[in-house]
Amino acid sequence: MKYGDWQGHSLKVLSHKKEWRSVQIAPSTFQFPNGESFREMQSRAVAAVEKIAADHAKDTLVLFSHGDVIKVIVAYYSGIALDNFQRIAIGPASISVIDLSPFGAHLSRLNDTGPLQDHRHPKK
Repeated sequence: MKYGDWQGHSLKVLSHKKEWRSVQIAPSTFQFPNGESFREMQSRAVAAVEKIAADHAKDTLVLFSHGDVIKVIVAYYSGIALDNFQRIAIGPASISVIDLSPFGAHLSRLNDTGPLQDHRHPKK
């Protein structure tokens, strides 16, 4: 996310700005001063995921990012409105799995902090 003038400021400081409510309640309407909007970030993130997936169509991929980026990607593929992406919980070092296929996306794990296993071949 390109936070513009807000880059480097603590959440404690930013949460006192009048615009903070828009960030939390209606992020689709907000653009960071001299930065980007959540819509722009979501579009950029999803485009990157789709390009990587297309370039490695037969591979299992592991992508890493920050919580808000992961949340907007999960929201997009789950059909959740951008204004509701803050309702998705993504903890540090958690795993979320989105299976992309020609028939659509399937969210098979979200914010999982349990043991890593191949979700395509669960243990019996």
